[in-house]
Amino acid sequence: MDNMTNADWVRSQYADKSKLQTRISIHEKYSTNPQSYADWLFSQYPIHAGDDVLELGCGTGSMWKGRIERLPFGCHMTLTDISPAMVDAAREQLADVRGAGLFNGVEVVRPGTLEADRPFAVQLIEQLRENRVLISLCGPYGNVLKVRPPLVFDDADLDFFASALEASLEQLER
Repeated sequence: MDNMTNADWVRSQYADKSKLQTRISIHEKYSTNPQSYADWLFSQYPIHAGDDVLELGCGTGSMWKGRIERLPFGCHMTLTDISPAMVDAAREQLADVRGAGLFNGVEVVRPGTLEADRPFAVQLIEQLRENRVLISLCGPYGNVLKVRPPLVFDDADLDFFASALEASLEQLER
């Protein structure tokens, strides 16, 4: 029997993230293509505002790291995997972004955990304010960035917000 069709063998290969991470590292180290596979694949997805995205076999979620922010407003993502360890690894990398329409919440957590990081969230909104973006915090732990732009929010405004968020994170050198 081919191992790839043997569910028990597949589960054993992905019981934790180490074997998948090794495969990813080998690809990153030896690939000669100037564009990463993840960037190429992401560029092939025709995702529009309000779409629901379902990924079956999400692994560690690395395909979405650094790309979730580029999804159109109002998208809802569901990542699944046969391995609970892979789902846990994806949660560690991606935390949580929730929203409906233009109203979005971005959960700020301590790196590598799902633990709320209110002190960093407070620093981040203060840095955003210095970069001319006003947002607030919400959530039971006060660690969720409440992003609620006006209805006249367009692509240029989105670019401004994304640039200010990126600059703020860099300025805080997390």
